[in-house]
Amino acid sequence: LLETRTQRLGALASDLRDWAAESGGAVDRALERAGAMRIVEALNDVRLALATTIGYDEELRQSLEPDDARSDALVLMDALAWMQGTLIEFVEGES
Repeated sequence: LLETRTQRLGALASDLRDWAAESGGAVDRALERAGAMRIVEALNDVRLALATTIGYDEELRQSLEPDDARSDALVLMDALAWMQGTLIEFVEGES
């Protein structure tokens, strides 16, 4: 499982570097369904890694103080969840 997740993240990082190099820095790319789903999977892997790192559970979300460094990880996890959801809506709309 770890190897699969590492490969997915490595492939996404490689794609992003290639796309940025092709366009001079900014990434503006049309995605096909399979490519969008690969990104969804990689984003989920990042969210799971963050959750594991900070010891996430719903109780933690409710009890964190705003100045706790783990609060930033929760904000990032929420942003990644939003991006995942947006990509899933795109993929479902293409079906």
